[in-house]
Formats: sequence, C-alpha cells, structure tokens
Amino acid sequence: MKKQYIAAAVFALAASAAQAQTLQLNGLTVAGGCGSGQFAVWVTAAGLTGAEWRLRIAVDAGGHRYSDDEELLPDNVPDGDFDLYLQDVNIHGSQTHPFPLPPATPFTVTLTLHNAANQPLYRSRGVVAPGCDDAGATVTNIASGPWSGPNATPVPTLGHAALGLLGALVGGVGLRARRRKGA
Repeated sequence: MKKQYIAAAVFALAASAAQAQTLQLNGLTVAGGCGSGQFAVWVTAAGLTGAEWRLRIAVDAGGHRYSDDEELLPDNVPDGDFDLYLQDVNIHGSQTHPFPLPPATPFTVTLTLHNAANQPLYRSRGVVAPGCDDAGATVTNIASGPWSGPNATPVPTLGHAALGLLGALVGGVGLRARRRKGA
C-alpha cells in the first residue's frame, strides 16, 4: 500500500517540475543615462532553478549593434522580476558601435536563453522608446516565445490546468489501487 502512495507522490512531483524555462522582457526600464551600465531593462524569470543557464543580450539601434553580451546566470534564479543592466560588450564579435547609445533613439533589446549545452531555448525581444536618455522609457512591442530558429530544441511542458488534472489522476489511481488491495 505504501509503495503506491510513494510512487504516486514521486510521479506528481516530477510532473509539477515540468515548467517552461523563460526569461522575458517586461514593460519597465531603469534609466540612468545612455552610458554603459547606466540603463537597465526589467525581466521576468520562471523555471530557471537547479541548472546552468546562459543569457545572450543584444542591443540594436539604427541598424547598428551596440552590445553583444552573454551572462552566466546563477544556479538558482528565483521566479519573478529583476533588472538587467545593458553593457558595452562584444563577446560574440557582432558589435558594430560602442556605447553610449544615441540619445532619443529607440533601440531593440533581444534576450536569448541558452541551456548548459549552449542550445537556445527561449527568446524575448522588445523596443525601448523613446530612448535611453528618457526616464520614462518603456519596453514596447514585446515578442516572447520558445526559440524557433536553427537548432531549436523543444522543451516539453504542461500548463497549470494539465498539471492539476495529472495530479488528480495520479491520486485517483493510488486510491483505486489501495481499495483493490484492501478488498
């Protein structure tokens, strides 16, 4: 009898852990100026605990790339919001112009989340307007979703409703097994 309960509990926990790994731009910014490290975008993370994740950050304006950065995220990024500072970096060699960003010019921020094998899994892109010198700048035209480019790796997930149904199903199977054994 205990074996069925233990198996049901393990299965339910494993199913509930199947959450999509995302790091999305949201509509807020922290604007301190146009210089390197003085402007941040806010992002919302989910499902990034217990593994190594890399975040590639690109900043483009007027047909030029101002930043080509990559950050190794800590092992346990908590779910929720935090700010990400934009830097004058050229890690992958695609930067064509150094900081500062041009004043009063909208720019695009692209975040691409990579797993430990450096496979891109998720991308979020948005336009910061009116520009980095405006304290009221916001991220607009946000488009986020699973990576769909070359080398796409699907991440199997279940929604909250499906996880609830799965948990109920597993519990029902455990109760039924208990009743059958007791009869």
